Amino acid sequence: MKTVVYSTTTAWNVGDDYIRAGVELLVDEALGETPSVMLHDRNPRMSGQHFTAPNATANRMFDGIGLRGVDLIVIAGTPDWGKSNAELYRKAAELNIPIWFIGIGGVSDAHLAEHVVACPEAVRALERAEVVIARDDLARLYAQRFASVDVRVLPCPAMLAGLRYGLLGGNKRGEAIITSDARAVMHCAMNDYTSGACSADLVCHSTFERDILANRGYKVFTHYDPSELLRFVARHKVVRSGRLHGAISALGCGCDVSILDGCDERIVRGFGVASEYSCDIDGLKNEYMAIINERHTQKAGD
Repeated sequence: MKTVVYSTTTAWNVGDDYIRAGVELLVDEALGETPSVMLHDRNPRMSGQHFTAPNATANRMFDGIGLRGVDLIVIAGTPDWGKSNAELYRKAAELNIPIWFIGIGGVSDAHLAEHVVACPEAVRALERAEVVIARDDLARLYAQRFASVDVRVLPCPAMLAGLRYGLLGGNKRGEAIITSDARAVMHCAMNDYTSGACSADLVCHSTFERDILANRGYKVFTHYDPSELLRFVARHKVVRSGRLHGAISALGCGCDVSILDGCDERIVRGFGVASEYSCDIDGLKNEYMAIINERHTQKAGD
């Protein structure tokens, strides 16, 4: 049985759990098995603030002991694929562990210049990587500067979370509003909720927004188990979201989804890319698998 390390965050913002769910679906199929899994916490600062217990497997990896016997490291989405993983990249290179980047995104030129271009460990990891798939053109542009394989752009793998959890299909009814702690989006969400969407269910992705709304007396739905949170969202016919991963994971479950007013351009752009695949989730998975299998086979033969 192989052992896979996923670099991710968990339990405080469910969007990262959705990304990992989609990535795990792809990796399991590529490996032809369900591997042993460990999580590398790439954002321990958030863990310390928001986990009831820190991820026990994460910090041991920095001495290299936790990486002994690991067959693959997967950087599972989000913009944190640069210097926050520097020590992980360095140890992976020392032990010659393959790295796959799946679903990486870009915030801005300045962010990528600081976190990727200026980080020698990240540059070396891209040079070594077997698979590099970005979720937007900005990330593809920066990754391709160093990657030895062609970098393709596909919608964020969070769109495959419903497929991973077995949530496609089923009868849908009612409306859900997925909130965001961004002030403008939260304002729009609550205006929609109080001025005509009173029957809608409010859903929180992060501990931040749950605290904000609970303090204002609103009843919200959240869940420590990401599959149960998405199961709740997926049973709604209409979903309006202030979060990209909330929107695209609901799209992947067959909901009628729109973005709330006030969302920044990056969210609008990412939702637009994902919308092109809303009627063909299996087709999206197959596109991912075609790239992964091609790159994986190519590297194995080198």
